[in-house]
Amino acid sequence: MRTIATSHVIADDSTNMNSNSIAIAPREALEAVTAEEAETLAAICECLIPSDEHGPGAREARAVHYIDKSLASHNNGSRHNYSVGLNAINEFARKTRGKLFPELPLDQQNSILLAVQINKISGFIPNGSGFFNMLRSHTIDGTFCDPSYGGNQGFVGWNMFRYPGIRLGARE
Repeated sequence: MRTIATSHVIADDSTNMNSNSIAIAPREALEAVTAEEAETLAAICECLIPSDEHGPGAREARAVHYIDKSLASHNNGSRHNYSVGLNAINEFARKTRGKLFPELPLDQQNSILLAVQINKISGFIPNGSGFFNMLRSHTIDGTFCDPSYGGNQGFVGWNMFRYPGIRLGARE
């Protein structure tokens, strides 16, 4: 069973080492979402495109960073929907499981996301299914987009498919 750390951060491609040799991701400024929203969003993105024995996932691609950046710019009309939806997920998790979504084991996180997807949980704009589809689409975008948009760090999404892409003009 996988456990979720309770302190997700949006990280860049470098890491720092503390005295115990544990890699700590440096904090990076958020543009649109709160720290709690980013933590919940990171846990959801990790459920949708997980890191596993086959390679990196949404976390390594920085899908959360892409979503945050997009909500501060071209997707700013979705900002309120994210705030409402992420809060609804956390409230449902707290009321039914006694913990916030990122603190739950993977099987419970997945069962909550399935309930959101099939409209079994209320409190979303326009509804759970619409929110889930938007979030899934943005997670895919953030994992596989051109890195200049803030996701697909180190081309990990493109590398999953061995897509050569034009990498000369992309900045990370």
